Amino acid sequence: MPKSKEETKEEVKKFDFKKTMLEFKDDLVLSVKEPITVIEKNVKKNDMCKTYTIGVLYIISFAILFVGLFKVAFEGIMGLAALMQGGLGSALGSSLLKSIKIPYIRIFIYGLGISLVMLLAYAVVMLIVPAIFKNKKLDFKKSLTFTTSAYIPMIVVNIVCGIFGMLGLSFKFLFIVYLIANTIVSYNFAYAYGKETNVEDNKFGYVIALLVILSGFISYLNIYLTSETFTKSIVTDISKNTDVDDLDDWD
Repeated sequence: MPKSKEETKEEVKKFDFKKTMLEFKDDLVLSVKEPITVIEKNVKKNDMCKTYTIGVLYIISFAILFVGLFKVAFEGIMGLAALMQGGLGSALGSSLLKSIKIPYIRIFIYGLGISLVMLLAYAVVMLIVPAIFKNKKLDFKKSLTFTTSAYIPMIVVNIVCGIFGMLGLSFKFLFIVYLIANTIVSYNFAYAYGKETNVEDNKFGYVIALLVILSGFISYLNIYLTSETFTKSIVTDISKNTDVDDLDDWD
């Protein structure tokens, strides 16, 4: 029997952005106290519209973090070089730093790409684990929901660290905060996966360890490979767009 116009309209309106964001806010608050509960609830519901929304928010937040960390790291390197020169070199370094035009838009786009690949890679990892430990399999959509739900707290961490990076807070401090938060989230992600897929007690610890290690390896490998191309591209852009005319007085 064909669907009525009312039913069709209802399906079209199925995605309620406002409702999804309210649920996201509730998940964010709950994930601080009961992160495993949030993951289990979303996996059971398996609302893909919500999954994609959270995924987009995570991707954007990571790009903000990427821009912030790049800015504070770059300024730190330039400042250190200037201090090592001392006197005239310090003034020259300061003038050079002001004249350099950093391509923030391109950095932001690279951040989007890195985080998208990581989210998809985490989901793929959960498809590989059952082949090793013979536990319950999850399809790709549920794996993606699992990943986005686990990384909800990192959306706030990414944005906060990114903003403080743009304001010039210590790179080392921000990186340590990010690393600690990401490690905790990775553990919750792995623990919830073990519960959801009915991993045997004697294999539970191994599954958690494998997922945490693989997640970390994927993150760092992706960032390393991307940074190889990224660094060359950014250096080229900076050298092309930097106006060094203001430095002629130092010749």
